[in-house]
Amino acid sequence: MTIERAEAVEIEGIRKIDAGHSAIAIEFLGETAAFVLAESEVVFVPAKSDERRLRPHDGAILCSAADGQHLLTGGDDGRVVSIDHAGAIESIFMDDKSRWIDRLAARRGGDRAWSVGKQVFCRPVGAPEKIIQVPSSVGGLAFAPDGSVLAIARYNGVTLCELRSSDRVSELNWKGFHVDVTFSPDGQILVSTMREPTLHAWQLADKKDLPVPGFPTRVRSLGWTASGRFLATAGADRLTLLMFQAQDNPLARMPLLLAPYRHLVAAVACHPTKEIAAVGYEDGLVLLVRVPDGAEIMVKSPDGHLISAMRWNEIGTQLGVASESGYCRVFTMR
Repeated sequence: MTIERAEAVEIEGIRKIDAGHSAIAIEFLGETAAFVLAESEVVFVPAKSDERRLRPHDGAILCSAADGQHLLTGGDDGRVVSIDHAGAIESIFMDDKSRWIDRLAARRGGDRAWSVGKQVFCRPVGAPEKIIQVPSSVGGLAFAPDGSVLAIARYNGVTLCELRSSDRVSELNWKGFHVDVTFSPDGQILVSTMREPTLHAWQLADKKDLPVPGFPTRVRSLGWTASGRFLATAGADRLTLLMFQAQDNPLARMPLLLAPYRHLVAAVACHPTKEIAAVGYEDGLVLLVRVPDGAEIMVKSPDGHLISAMRWNEIGTQLGVASESGYCRVFTMR
């Protein structure tokens, strides 16, 4: 995807959604926003038609992911469900013991993975389905950008599973529970969030551990900027941007710190083609922050309710925002 020059964006329209409950995640299928609610519903919000509500599980929704064409949800009923643009629901997995589906990952093109306890079920496109056993409960799942590897966060490290060329499994070890995991856009860096107020990072070519600064609180949200130069994170009273550039020591530079505020950052979402990050704070404030110069635009004023989820659509024309109060909006940008 072409990276555009970092320019300002303008809010062209706002779509209000009467969700009734907090959203735990927002996914996009083209120009349709899907708000995954904390109870048991998904609200589909097409750009040019009325919203509709779906109840894909016999119980609560615990996790979600999207591959561009389908929304995947995992529930406490032991099922993984696939939902298309039209709202058609298909059950694609049922645990034989009805155990909870803890984590989900999906990649454009159709690669999918989910976890149940210490087991990970992976369905890569064009390769056999795999069941991977790890030594502890799974903290998070992520596909490498090219789909060749699945990363599994766990207690005391991350397991890397090669999906297509071989069945080789390797380990990246670091003490503590790793909650979530992300690859850099070029696939060279792997970063995990932890239960402690810190991250851990590895340079994958040589499995070198990379030092990461600590945070005031646990990092619950992060994302790579469009250029891949920065990892934007929550967890502090400002937007924290870690720089992964120099080959000898990718974190030799101090983090770039933007948009300081009196409350902590709760959620971040990076624009897919511009060096702009949406930043949501614990009191409900949402800013758009331009990375090169720190310029700010207020998207939502504070209302005392933590921002629980944010997401851009694939081309950066829509931003979904949700808070713990049930506030759900889709902002149309230009």
